[in-house]
Amino acid sequence: MTVREDSPWLTGSGPTTEEAGRTGVETDNQSPTPGRPMTVTPDDMEQALRDCLSRQVSVPPVTADLAGVAVHRANRMHRRRTFAGVTLAAVVTIATSAGMAQFGGSPREPGPAIVVLGDPSGRPDSAVAGPTPSAMVSGAAINVGPPSVDLVVGTDLIVSTGESIDLSALGRVSQAKRVSDGWLVISSAEPVGKNLWFVPEAGSPKAILTGVDVVVLASDGQRIAWRDKSQISAATVAGGQLSTMVQVGASSDTVPVGFVGVAVLLGRTGDAGLDAYRLWWPSSPTAEHGTWNPAVAAIYGMTSGGNAVVGQLLTGASARPCLALLDPGRNLVPVKTACQPQLDVSTAGTVSPDGRWLLVNGMGGASAGRAVVIDLNSAFGAAPAVRAAGPAISGATVWTDPATAVHVDERGESVRVVADRAVVGAADGVQRFPGPAVVPGDQVVLVTR
Repeated sequence: MTVREDSPWLTGSGPTTEEAGRTGVETDNQSPTPGRPMTVTPDDMEQALRDCLSRQVSVPPVTADLAGVAVHRANRMHRRRTFAGVTLAAVVTIATSAGMAQFGGSPREPGPAIVVLGDPSGRPDSAVAGPTPSAMVSGAAINVGPPSVDLVVGTDLIVSTGESIDLSALGRVSQAKRVSDGWLVISSAEPVGKNLWFVPEAGSPKAILTGVDVVVLASDGQRIAWRDKSQISAATVAGGQLSTMVQVGASSDTVPVGFVGVAVLLGRTGDAGLDAYRLWWPSSPTAEHGTWNPAVAAIYGMTSGGNAVVGQLLTGASARPCLALLDPGRNLVPVKTACQPQLDVSTAGTVSPDGRWLLVNGMGGASAGRAVVIDLNSAFGAAPAVRAAGPAISGATVWTDPATAVHVDERGESVRVVADRAVVGAADGVQRFPGPAVVPGDQVVLVTR
């Protein structure tokens, strides 16, 4: 340890006899016959202090309970400041500890008086460095989730930068998507139905659709489709404005459920939910074009070339769920199937932006109740690359880059899956992050993009 020559702790005066008595520090020259001369020169004082410090420097500093302090502070903050607040608490705690270190003898043996260097208020001119970052963070780091993901927590949109946007005027949010100039947000309408809002980065939210039956967003955030009474519509959207809108009539059991390229994916509702799919091309004069394909159980996305749809097909008399490549130009008929990856019969799943990776819920064996990552380059070959990849998908999934997906599990924790690492079983292939603090009744919605 190096002590600066100009440190205020070397030139400042020590405690008086009365002050030392109150603080428990043993004072000198209290006997009638002093044990050493009364005259002490500044050089002697400085040398004595240096000697004391050199004897005590090997003793590790006493650090504060960073985790306890940070958690206590975070719990008192409003949920809209969850990310910024928790991070600030951790930073303040570390900054405070960095300015304060206590050196003393062994706690089991009496030793010389304790010398304290540093300012408990965190003054930056302390002559003593605090614990190293690794020591301070160990066991006390607060992970607030992947920094590149936005979340809706209750009625607050928490941006990855820590900013908070109040969405309380929109109602209960069920879906949100990041677009170039803001967010598209779907919320519940009163008494029934859905509203679609455009929330700009600066300014007030703007209603785009109100009280429609169903509304879905394309993956690029530039197209939307919705059903309102007996009409199904599709349009492009930019800056909260609709354009090139197309409307067609549709039977009561037909609803838009997503997009496949520029085509709208329609689902047929039955007693048990969606029981068949087909595509509607907005350039077609009717949504009744084509026939329903009841063998298709789920649509996950497109391959890299956009020539095939990745989905789930129910095969055989037992309706076994198999991975399939479907032809979008021929009523989603299967081109290839692979039944070796055991898939859960659900619509939860997503294809990476480059069309290589599929993150989907598995079924059976080690994959039961868990997500699995599948390399689509080998999925339909003799040796498919498939590996369990953390907790099951229970909601939206966002790809932060071509190989990294993030979703929120049933416990509200953020799960990050690095596909090319997870598929080979690497320890860092799946990472979990504590979710934000919520109050009863609030929900956490992952913002896609």
